[in-house]
Amino acid sequence: DGTVDYHTNKAEAMLPHPESTRLVTIIAHVDHGKTTLADNLVESNGIISERLAGTLRYLDSDAEEQRRGITMRASAIGLRHLYNPPKLAQKGNQVSNPSEPRQMVVHLIDSPGHVDFSAEVTSSLLLCDSAILVVDAVEGLCARTHSLVREAYMHQLVPVLVINKVDRLCTELGLDPTESYVRLRELIESMNAVCASMINSATLGRDGDSVACDERREVEEMAWNFDPVRGNVVFASALHGWGFTVPTLARSLFKTKTIPMKPPMLRQYLFGDFKYNGESGKVLKWKPSGGGSGE
Repeated sequence: DGTVDYHTNKAEAMLPHPESTRLVTIIAHVDHGKTTLADNLVESNGIISERLAGTLRYLDSDAEEQRRGITMRASAIGLRHLYNPPKLAQKGNQVSNPSEPRQMVVHLIDSPGHVDFSAEVTSSLLLCDSAILVVDAVEGLCARTHSLVREAYMHQLVPVLVINKVDRLCTELGLDPTESYVRLRELIESMNAVCASMINSATLGRDGDSVACDERREVEEMAWNFDPVRGNVVFASALHGWGFTVPTLARSLFKTKTIPMKPPMLRQYLFGDFKYNGESGKVLKWKPSGGGSGE
């Protein structure tokens, strides 16, 4: 019947197929900026204005949440996203994955950060197929952050690490760029140490073939290793509405001709002990001094 076909086509136009749908939850210690980050993602769909993003706390829809300034219950919203598959060069003129951009729907769940509402976080992790872990650049890893990492591991969800409030390193702590880099590097190293310890503890408690356990451990260590060069670390300031990964920054610097170096090579040097000589156009090895500052 024509009416049935009409409604079916209308539903398909509104929502993509399951393979183009993702369920993502935002987890973090209280006051690390989850809801503010969610505001910016909601603003990207035009649901709220850019002026209000970061201060409206759109997903804190309960009056008590707005009054207290904390998230008490998990809230969800569906957001559209145009996914552009990366084009990896192959031998010759062919491209390894010439996929066209496709429309996706991301169901975003903003979960509470306070330990009193941990049941809401557990439900979100059980429901979702991926997670965003937000960490304050100044406060670093807190007690709740450790428990959230272990819980995400238990549910087999490898999160994307978002280091939020990066602007506080300059505006509040007064750090220069080199000192800020060292601070961020130490934070990522601490996170990787926590993950490595977690995986070691889980491996010791497993029974079975030692070879299979070792192989699984290697896979997990690779997946749970946060490295800005790989693109699984985001540097952001949700309050001011900006964020980037090392690969996106490399592409931006190349497109604007700020640094005349191809992105695949440039991103290897953007987060590490290197410095760029603008006169010679060369990347040099940076040796930190005893005080932790560069020259």
